Amino acid sequence: MQPLWCNWYSGPIRAVVFAVDVSDPGSLASAGVELHRLLQQPELGAKPVCLVLTKLDLPFTLPRTELDLALGLADLERLYPDRLQIMSVSSVLSPLECPRLEALVDWMVVAKAGDPAVLLAKRT
Repeated sequence: MQPLWCNWYSGPIRAVVFAVDVSDPGSLASAGVELHRLLQQPELGAKPVCLVLTKLDLPFTLPRTELDLALGLADLERLYPDRLQIMSVSSVLSPLECPRLEALVDWMVVAKAGDPAVLLAKRT
């Protein structure tokens, strides 16, 4: 699938949501490499990227510190402090029970509109 990604972000996009299934430790290193590559794509310029860590609440998932190491998150946060947002979402909770899902939707709304003020209309 990765070779096709450039077809999606070469058009007029405003943001990227990059989801990683953290319940599969064997895929974390390759996901980290792909995320690094994605952030370096000239076609994306300075567009915001939200890294969504999914299934973080499943048993036997690596601790967050080990996930950070496997994905190289310290380097990414240092290199892209204003561009990269990291969120985690539950694999078992409903959207009503998982406030991070609402935060992710809010992030996407702001990224699409390009203005945080759009959330004021949602809250009133």
